[in-house]
Amino acid sequence: MNPSKYKTTSGLHGVHQYVRLLCTLYLQRKSGLLFIESGRNVHQILFLEGNAICIQSSAPFYQQLIDAQTIDEEEWISIQSRVTDHDTAEDILISQGIISRAEVDEIQHVVLEKGLELPLHWERGSWKFQEREELTANRIDPDLISTQSTIQLVWNVIGPHLEKVSRLVSTVLSGHLQLDIQAKSILQLIHEEDVYLRLERIIQEGISLELLLKKYPGMKSMVNFLYLLGFLRSSKIVPETIAQKETVPTRVEKGVVQKNISIIRSDYRRRMQKDYYAFLKVSPDIQQGQLERSIRRLQRRWGGYQDSVRTEPEISKKLDELLMALQQIEEVFTNPEKKKEYDRMYRFGRAPLISGTGIQQSQQDPLQGFRELVKKGRYEEALVQLKERQNTVGLSADILAEIGWCQWNLDARVEAQDSIRLALGLDAHHKTALEYDARVSLAIGEPMRARKRIVSLLAQSPENEWAKETLDRIDQEENEHG
Repeated sequence: MNPSKYKTTSGLHGVHQYVRLLCTLYLQRKSGLLFIESGRNVHQILFLEGNAICIQSSAPFYQQLIDAQTIDEEEWISIQSRVTDHDTAEDILISQGIISRAEVDEIQHVVLEKGLELPLHWERGSWKFQEREELTANRIDPDLISTQSTIQLVWNVIGPHLEKVSRLVSTVLSGHLQLDIQAKSILQLIHEEDVYLRLERIIQEGISLELLLKKYPGMKSMVNFLYLLGFLRSSKIVPETIAQKETVPTRVEKGVVQKNISIIRSDYRRRMQKDYYAFLKVSPDIQQGQLERSIRRLQRRWGGYQDSVRTEPEISKKLDELLMALQQIEEVFTNPEKKKEYDRMYRFGRAPLISGTGIQQSQQDPLQGFRELVKKGRYEEALVQLKERQNTVGLSADILAEIGWCQWNLDARVEAQDSIRLALGLDAHHKTALEYDARVSLAIGEPMRARKRIVSLLAQSPENEWAKETLDRIDQEENEHG
């Protein structure tokens, strides 16, 4: 593919923007190449489904050896004097046993943990991200894939420095602090959940940044980290005198009403048509106690808006729908059996979504529109929409199977096989993926693999005419060839 056809985004960065950029790529599960530039320094980071895999630096090879204390500068000068047209410096190092071929390769692919902290010293620079949707795990050297998530790597390298950071934006965070709901699930990844829960309790009581750091100086690193990720903000509290509360208990300032209306519209727009977890803005791995607290917190928040928007019929209706959806989600998530069934459907990409009138029926097929496009042969259009859907709900066997079939019909044969077989990796009994894999296997001359898939398919759908006819034909051909 021509590099000019890759979707590219770019921008400027400092320390704050750099950390937010890494977090955004992780949350959006992006695959591609991130180029970080500052002066003459250029770093290239490979991302696979949101996880940073490795970093390549523009630093000269010898400088990396010196920095790693493999050789000193005098040794390097001596080696350089023996470089010829036939022997490179690397060849001489290897022949003298100073460094192995594997170590040379490792230096050319410096693991992210070794290079991530460099941008902390960059005051300004630019970045460019080039999306590469064709990148998959089976195309990456497994040794380069870290067992830690990008967020863990960011914290491991940046966290220790944040205690020393003096440029806290105290002028921006001038009101009472507020935490974004995503902070909890993100900080679970770096095993700082206990510190987060303590911070959450402190902030719920109402506290300013200045008072927080004065009373709890040990929180400085965490506060800085949450701010860099964009998960910490402040709100100015509108004061209301005791006399006002006593004389006009339901009166709310006009400015506050407009703010509440804006919040309700935003919540409605961002949460409706999402699965239960996305509606609550929590991770599917969240612990039960935290999940229930998240629900109760939303109930208190939205319930507190009811009096202020009672005279706004449109907004009041949206608020009622949000509260109704929350009530139905609570009924599912507080019932162990119902939650288990929902999580099973969620894993397979079949979980019911929140609609404008509450909960969509799970019998509705969320991919029906895409499948109609496929039936009409509009594969390119369907593929674009399916990938957008995947970015919203994450990996699922349903979506991957359809993506694979579109790719196959658009002659992206290798990517198609990867997608369909990844779908079967998520759900080995997925009927659509089994049929697509059987069709693909027949096309590439693997009848035995096709036969295996068809047998599995017929075990679940004995009425599938294509599967029965194809199995008969495969068996007949086997008999004819002895």
